[in-house]
Formats: sequence, C-alpha cells, structure tokens
Amino acid sequence: MQKILVVEDQVELSDTLRAVLGFEGFEVEVMGDGVRALDYALKNTIDLIVLDLMLPGLDGYQVLSRLRQSGSQVAVLMLTARGEEGDRVRGLQLGADDYMVKPFSMMELLERIKAILRRTRPQAQRPTLLSGPLSLDPASMKATLDGRPLDLTSKQVMILELLLTHAGTTLDRGEILRHVWPFDSRPSLRAVDVHMTRLRKKIGDSEAGGCIRCIASAGYRWTLPVTGG
Repeated sequence: MQKILVVEDQVELSDTLRAVLGFEGFEVEVMGDGVRALDYALKNTIDLIVLDLMLPGLDGYQVLSRLRQSGSQVAVLMLTARGEEGDRVRGLQLGADDYMVKPFSMMELLERIKAILRRTRPQAQRPTLLSGPLSLDPASMKATLDGRPLDLTSKQVMILELLLTHAGTTLDRGEILRHVWPFDSRPSLRAVDVHMTRLRKKIGDSEAGGCIRCIASAGYRWTLPVTGG
C-alpha cells in the first residue's frame, strides 16, 4: 500500500483529503504544521507528500527545501491559495513534482497524484505480471505471449497493466480513461473501446485472448488469475 503524507492546517480540507485518499486505497498520515511534517518525512518511508504552502512553524517552501537538502527525493505535490506564476515557479525550482491552486477538484487532485506516482514509482515495485501464457513487464513496457513479443503501444501496455493489477474487478471506462490519458488531453469514452478492441485483437485466440471480458454498460474485466504485482 502506498503511503501519502498530507500536510494541511485547514482541518476540514485535511479530513476530506484523508477520506478521499483512504477510499482510493492509500495509507494516509495527516499533519497540520511544517515542523512535525518535516521531522516525520525524514524519519519515515513515504511515497508522496501533499504539501500546503501556508503552514505554521515552517511553510511549504521551507519544508520542501529542507527535504531536498537532506537528499530526500520523495514526490511532492504542493497546494496553495496563491495563483501567481512566481509562486509556482519557486515551488518547482525547489523540487516540487506538481503544483495545484486552491480551490481544486478532488478528482483532478487524485489524477495528479496517480500520475506523479506512476512517474516516480521505483521499478523494483513493479514486478513482472504473469497470467496464463501472458507476461507483462510494466517497467520496460514489454509484453510476451507464449514467449513471443507482443507489439503493443504505450497506452495498450498501460491498459493491460491496469487490467492485470485489478484482475477479477470490472473497471468502468471512465476509470480506464483517467488512468491512461493525461488530464488535459483526454478523448471520449469511445477511445477506451477502440483501444480495448485493438488490444484483444493483438492477444488473439490464445488462452489469454478471451480473458478481457466486456461487461455490458459496466466496463472491462481481466478474468484469468494473475501472479506478481
């Protein structure tokens, strides 16, 4: 389970973030001041920090600066009520991975977090996924079927990884779209069906070929058991 530290002194917002991120399957720790958050981040393993800019004790800039000075490369998404370009640039120059201005959409925040984690997740945490005759190495974005390489696009690899890591679960088209396409360049839901059709065609008539099941009006499900991940 990936761990997120939320550093936010607005109780209502921090409670909402705890609930939303927890529902998405993250382990969440919440702190309301920069001093405690910095100490915690330096002593514990964290996958990502949601870091407010205006904090008591140490502000977000100071927390981020000291983290980077210590050698920590933990992913950081900064939150602030400020919208000036200079503030955004400063945060990014200090080593923030992304920046959001309040008020923001919780859905967009989740997508930003997931995108950062996909970029920064160590390859060692993405083992090869095996299902019947199919093998997928997410780190190298390579797949084989009965030992033969599959010619998949990057989006088809991402879709396949999503299906395999959620084997037995029906994923709706919106969820697949949010996972695979960047927030600012998403096509219609029809694109999911098009890519899924092409993926199923490439897998062909093998044992794995029929395991991408389309559930009417619901989405898609990988039906074979999966090991790894």
